Amino acid sequence: MFAPGAHSEGRLSPGVRAAYVAWFALWLLVYLDYFGWSFLLWFCCMANVYAFVGCLTGGTLWFSLAAVTALGVHVVYALDFAAALAQLPSLGATDYMFDPTRPLLVRGLSLFHLWMPCLLGYAILKLGYDRRAFAIQTTVAWCVLPVCYLAFDPSLDTNDAIFPLVHGHPFDRDFNINWVHAFYDRPDAHADTGRLWSVMFGYPLLFQLPVHRALLALTHRPGAVATAAALPGHAEVR
Repeated sequence: MFAPGAHSEGRLSPGVRAAYVAWFALWLLVYLDYFGWSFLLWFCCMANVYAFVGCLTGGTLWFSLAAVTALGVHVVYALDFAAALAQLPSLGATDYMFDPTRPLLVRGLSLFHLWMPCLLGYAILKLGYDRRAFAIQTTVAWCVLPVCYLAFDPSLDTNDAIFPLVHGHPFDRDFNINWVHAFYDRPDAHADTGRLWSVMFGYPLLFQLPVHRALLALTHRPGAVATAAALPGHAEVR
């Protein structure tokens, strides 16, 4: 849809871009101090990096990557968080938000899951959607997920002074990156590389592809907001 390097710099509100860059700097410093560098491998955090680059460059592709990478995750997070607040049955994926042992600032910054869809939706409406995002992020996921599986073991790795226990077993969910070892913090004694393969195919098909198709439909429907490729000075790939 877009030629490599095509962008619509200046289309996003300077105030929005500046606010996100400031938030990103704080988020990055706090998360690096608390979690260490490994948190950047989480797809939702990776999407924050994409959005940061998008705010700096105005590049459509970066916001498209962020949307494909994390919009589906953000929706699940928001629903789970709402259910937990209402004391309804939930997946438990947001239980850490109610853990008093986790710093309040860390938990507060984690609320980006709730407002990030608004920023990404705004950016897509302004800049359009780059259809290359799905293929690129799928390739990135297939590179990152084996690293998450082979380099980290939530039953052995922790940053906590006291190793967290789940049902009496050592398990630090912060190192169950992208849930390659188990569903959230539910240790699976029989988990093997079969789970890795299921995540490698399941994530693109269940989370990325629906978002990709929805954004294509929204940005290519009759009367949709003009994309950057359709504007003067932006070449379109045919």
